[in-house]
Amino acid sequence: MTWQVPGQLPLFSARPDFTRFDRARHTNLDNPTLIHALAVLEEICQTRGWSRYLRKEIVRALKVLLSGQAPGDIVLFSGVVQVDKLGHNVSRTAEVLHELGLLHDDRADTLGDWLERRVRQLASGIADDVRAWTHELRHGSPRRQPRKEGTVRTYVMAAHPVLLTWSATRTTLREITSDDAHTALSGMTGSHRRRTAVALRSLFRFCKRTHRIFRDPTVRLSGGPSNPSLPVPLPDQLLAEAARRATTPAARLVLALTAIHAARPTTLRHLLLDDVDLANRKITINGHTRLLDELTAHLIAEHLTHRRDRWPHTLNPHLFLSEQSGHDQKPMTEWWFNKQLRGLGITINQIRMDRQLEEASHTDPTHSISAQSSASVKPQLSGTPTRPDTY
Repeated sequence: MTWQVPGQLPLFSARPDFTRFDRARHTNLDNPTLIHALAVLEEICQTRGWSRYLRKEIVRALKVLLSGQAPGDIVLFSGVVQVDKLGHNVSRTAEVLHELGLLHDDRADTLGDWLERRVRQLASGIADDVRAWTHELRHGSPRRQPRKEGTVRTYVMAAHPVLLTWSATRTTLREITSDDAHTALSGMTGSHRRRTAVALRSLFRFCKRTHRIFRDPTVRLSGGPSNPSLPVPLPDQLLAEAARRATTPAARLVLALTAIHAARPTTLRHLLLDDVDLANRKITINGHTRLLDELTAHLIAEHLTHRRDRWPHTLNPHLFLSEQSGHDQKPMTEWWFNKQLRGLGITINQIRMDRQLEEASHTDPTHSISAQSSASVKPQLSGTPTRPDTY
């Protein structure tokens, strides 16, 4: 690889191979762009509480990416990815380059490509409306927030078979009648019918709002009776196995807050350090302050000690952190919480509902949820080898 001499204009444009970077020959600490980038990195580390180990990784990555940087050059994300092979952090390095205005994200739009493949199968008039609808779902509008990628995919997958059928005989969505919409759902049942109804209503409401159609044929479209099934208690062995697999301080605390305090996944995501008052043995969940039982208080103290040792400089105010969120201020994802139970066939929400069922089974009005827990979970978390009948 021929490295560009500082101040020398490039003869032609070519993507550098950063995996062949030789520190002894290619590092240029006098490069103005690199000097500025390292100064900005120091400010970011102070502002976001990044550790010295992360800072050292990013410094090495910036030396690789910017030692040969000429004025006006940009760094492609595909180039930043190459430093992963050199053992450097990619995501945080990309954040610094983005802050400097030097990063161009050249990653493929996988969701956009996926949507376009399905839209192209539709009649041209219908495809134009669906394309505009999915654009608003993805990017939002002045009065509407963008939807998550999973939501966009769910909507399109639910509506696409119906739209494909209509495309065989219709050219635009203006030709669709209420009878057509009801006929499309006539052979569907359960969640399939509900998802399709929700997706079609979303599509036609968008078209009506943007004056693409004159009337909405889905106004009286029903997803059918929900017929929710009543929750049933979870088997004791599943709960005991969940407790056995909770081997980290964070996982043990997640299970305790769910099985003892019936906390929802979204509540766990947004729990803050300020919500915990260990000195007074209290915790605030969904705006409600409650007393902490001895086990939960112990697990919170254990988790906070681990959190402080693992991320001593973090500025993230949330109670739960990960390798990624420890260096920013974002909450954890619900996926992380449910990952603790992967392979068991149960979710955090199911454990929460099981806790509520247990509370409802007690007729004593003085029964306290904080003083009780699932009989199969609490002994495992507390290390008690036997299963007592009451607590």
